[in-house]
This record gives sequence, C-alpha cells and structure tokens, in this order.
Amino acid sequence: MPKTSLFDDIVKQTWDKILNSAANLLLPRISIISILISNKLNKRSSLFIGNGSSSRLKRLGTTRQEFVRVLEWCCKFRDSFERTEKVLPPTLNGPFNNLLGVYDFFLLDSQSLKNMYYAIWNKVNEFQLPKLYATNNSDTHALGDEYERMMHERELILRVLICKNEYKFVKNKLEIEERFRRCIKTEADVGKSFAAAI
Repeated sequence: MPKTSLFDDIVKQTWDKILNSAANLLLPRISIISILISNKLNKRSSLFIGNGSSSRLKRLGTTRQEFVRVLEWCCKFRDSFERTEKVLPPTLNGPFNNLLGVYDFFLLDSQSLKNMYYAIWNKVNEFQLPKLYATNNSDTHALGDEYERMMHERELILRVLICKNEYKFVKNKLEIEERFRRCIKTEADVGKSFAAAI
C-alpha cells in the first residue's frame, strides 16, 4: 500500500473517532438505561436502579447552542482534512452528513420524535417477531438490512429524546420493549421445545 494511501486511512480513522466522540458527547447512550431495566426485571439488585442513577441520567439534556458548538468544531476539523486535490471528501462527508442528520432530529419537538418512535416500533415488530422465532443465524440474516436500519434510527430518536429531558418516556418505552421481547422469547422457546418433543 502506498504511503499516501496509508496516511489517508489514518486521517479517515481519526475523523471517525472525532465524529463518534461528538455524537457520544451530544447524545447520551441508552445502554445504561437498558442495563438498569434488565437488572430490575431480573431482580438481581433493587439498589442497581436507585435514584442516584436516574437523577444523573435526567441531567443529560443538551441545548441547541451546545449542539451547534460541537457541529462547528466538526466543520473546522473537516475543513482542515479536506483538500481539493485529494480524493478524501466523499469519505469525510458521508459520516459528517450522518451527524447532521442527527441534528435534524434534534430540531424536532419532543412529540414529533415520540410519534416517529411509535411508527418505527410498529414496523420493527413486523421484523422482530420472525427474528425471535428464528431457529438459527441464517434465519435472522434473511430479515435484511431494513431491520437494522430501523433499530439504528429508533436508538437515535431515543437518545435525542434524552437530550430533550424526556428520560421518563425513554425509560418507560425501553422497559416495555424488554418485557415484550422476553414474553415473545419465552413463547418461542416453549414452541420450539414442544415441537422438538413431538
């Protein structure tokens, strides 16, 4: 590999890390809430979902000014990487446009985001049921990329809602989702066990 191509790869990796850091700074991860809910449902520890964790998550709101400030810094980084004589712009602009897409979500009001979540969740269930009933990995792969795309969009919407201090809504919906998944998974496992016993 030519040295210039190797350097281009380094620049691209650096750019990806910058954008990932920006996204994680602006959008709180929902994984911590999912862990709290999972532990609650498993009844492993009543202390794990205490008020301390909840109150910290409630303070993770992001203002429009903060969002714009981070985007401006990303623009400055992109401009420093981008050169007219390089072949890099497409690979740099693609990930940046994804971050701009997140900002489009951020500009929507909370009710619009909630409506989008409900619409996506209804569609996700059409994919999720056969996935949970699938007997092997090849069955789940057959569901296609559309399911993954919807799940990614759903997660972005929930993360933006946390930014807008809609923690209670996000926590409630994630708990409903987890209960639903467990219910369907149990039903599917019972069905498979019954079929194997015949």
